[in-house]
Amino acid sequence: RRKAGGQWQYPITLIVDEVGSMVMDIDKDEQVESDVAKKLKMVARICGQESRGFEMVGIFISQDAAGLSWLRKRALMVLAHQVMMMSERLLVCNEDRAIAKQMDTWPKGRTLAYGIAFTEGPIVVQQPIFRPRIVEANIPNLAPNPFPQNSTIVTPVNDVETPSQAAPLRLVNDTENEASHAQKNIDTSSVGNDVRGIIVRMRRAGDSLTKISDTVGLNGRKYPLFTAVCQELGIKKAEREA
Repeated sequence: RRKAGGQWQYPITLIVDEVGSMVMDIDKDEQVESDVAKKLKMVARICGQESRGFEMVGIFISQDAAGLSWLRKRALMVLAHQVMMMSERLLVCNEDRAIAKQMDTWPKGRTLAYGIAFTEGPIVVQQPIFRPRIVEANIPNLAPNPFPQNSTIVTPVNDVETPSQAAPLRLVNDTENEASHAQKNIDTSSVGNDVRGIIVRMRRAGDSLTKISDTVGLNGRKYPLFTAVCQELGIKKAEREA
């Protein structure tokens, strides 16, 4: 961009993905790979030290925790998702064994956040749900779609996950019980608003649930997911069996 004559704009945010692979899984005989690894460490140091307060920050993303002590040393904030091995959990949880153990039952979207600015200590939050949209099929003789395009249903999917507009929750003390309860629920977050709109309109048009589930692709092994969505849409059990 600078070579093309562009100007710097502040603040500057640098995003580096797969940091672990770019620093550890390299061929040391390859000069380019070695130079990239050295420069990444230098950039991380600048973002965490020299550029603090000067509108330059870095977001470093890695699937690995081991081997990144140089990055943790410079980090001002850490966002940690569920990891498998306890040794890695202790690293991402900053040696907090209680939270590391709770990761056994974390649902999708559960995140640990801590850093220098967290005056009350680390917090465990549930990230908002993202429902992907699908292209609506051209189905004739349907009632109007009750869900406007690009809108979001704001009802919770289950007792743990939250709607997209919800504020973060402090869940450190209640994580284990809530997460265990969440395992008993069917996650319907994969069913977008367009599909839900088709279900409602076809039902209003008098179509059977079997036909509706076939149309939206929630038949067979996915039928329990279909019935769970029907419950969220207010289609009562008696209506489903009629």
